[in-house]
Amino acid sequence: VEEGQETFYVELYKPKSVGGDTSVRVALGDAKSATCQVIDEDLPGVLGFATDKVHVSESPKDQTATLWVTRSKGCKGAVSCCYVTEDGSATAPEDFEQSSGTIEFMHGQLEARIDIPIKPRRRVDEKAQFKVQLQPLEEGGAELAPAWSHGREDPTFCAIALEPDAVANDRLDRVTQVLRKRLARLEFSFPGYKEQFAAAMLLWGGDDEADEPPSLVDYSLHALMLLWKVAFAFFIPPAHWWGGWISFFASLLGMGIVTAMIGDLAGMIGCYLDIPDAVMAVTFVALGTSFPEALSAPLSAKQDPHADIALGGIAGSLAVNVFLGLGIPWLIGSVYWDKTGLTKEWEDWVRVQKPGLLDVYPQGSKLVFVGGGFGPVCLFLAWIITLAVALLAIRRHVKSVGAELGGPRRALRSSSIFLVLLWVVFVSVAVGVVLSERGLCQLH
Repeated sequence: VEEGQETFYVELYKPKSVGGDTSVRVALGDAKSATCQVIDEDLPGVLGFATDKVHVSESPKDQTATLWVTRSKGCKGAVSCCYVTEDGSATAPEDFEQSSGTIEFMHGQLEARIDIPIKPRRRVDEKAQFKVQLQPLEEGGAELAPAWSHGREDPTFCAIALEPDAVANDRLDRVTQVLRKRLARLEFSFPGYKEQFAAAMLLWGGDDEADEPPSLVDYSLHALMLLWKVAFAFFIPPAHWWGGWISFFASLLGMGIVTAMIGDLAGMIGCYLDIPDAVMAVTFVALGTSFPEALSAPLSAKQDPHADIALGGIAGSLAVNVFLGLGIPWLIGSVYWDKTGLTKEWEDWVRVQKPGLLDVYPQGSKLVFVGGGFGPVCLFLAWIITLAVALLAIRRHVKSVGAELGGPRRALRSSSIFLVLLWVVFVSVAVGVVLSERGLCQLH
């Protein structure tokens, strides 16, 4: 005989302390009532979705939509059913992964979940949805809920609605409005030298569309960089000249000049303080030339859903420094001395580098650089880089972190401390090798 499903409620009230102590304050929490259901254990029950629609907001990475299947009017024995996804305005595999399988309910079990992988599509305005359908199985005696049995037209269907992220859309709208205003300005006039000088003199280039007023730090940085802003406003032509190419090459030349100035300044400081050039190069010069990448990498990581731009910028900068920063000067020097031939200037240089090379190259015409004791330091640097790459790989495959950058605060701090210690160890070893070699040279 079918007994049906019965429900009763349990509610907590009149809280008080044991023993009547009035100094102890007792209060009820939010969960002060419970619903109890008496399930008929003589029937296997019927299966259906708990709700007819599930809403999923857009995410920059893969996520999962969770659907719940409920069992009512009985819980006897183990029962099961099948499920399958159906394309709608959202299609597989672009919007979600095509999924199908079997749901199993043990004896007395009333709920089971279905996880559907959702793909990121960076939707802005469009919405899309697809459906998941329950299908019966003969074994187990389970039935699917009939129409209107759960207060819905068909409890065997559940729609998954994919919606844009409201926070990301709001941020995108603000950026779009700012870009439209700036493009509207460019439609009427192209900035010339006059506008460049005005933008260099004013804080944030005279942009009054910032979300927050400038702080003391902003004013201090502007005053510190004012000379460089004005200098580059004069040195670099307006961006619309010759399609921007002249500005591009002028910017490269300007960066080269600034880098050379940093190197010469570091050399003078090292000469004054009696610090070898190699020590200045591995400390102050390296910090000065790499500081822009250190500032741009966090901004790239925050503005992009992936870490590729941040890591790629650092790797690309390192490749330019090694391959172009060494290759181009060596190429120019080789061509110059090949065309110049043997000169007294070349002989004096080779005598300083290594006198024995005069017998090897009696005709000159060679670019000569003799390496010192910095070779082991380069090998040690390769080992340090291997440890840093290994850290990124470990962070990616550890489930508690799951990303090369960012992550939980504990993993973030420990990774940062580890990388800083690697830099400190490398600088200490490099400085120690240079100073020890200098001491041996002074003994000889």
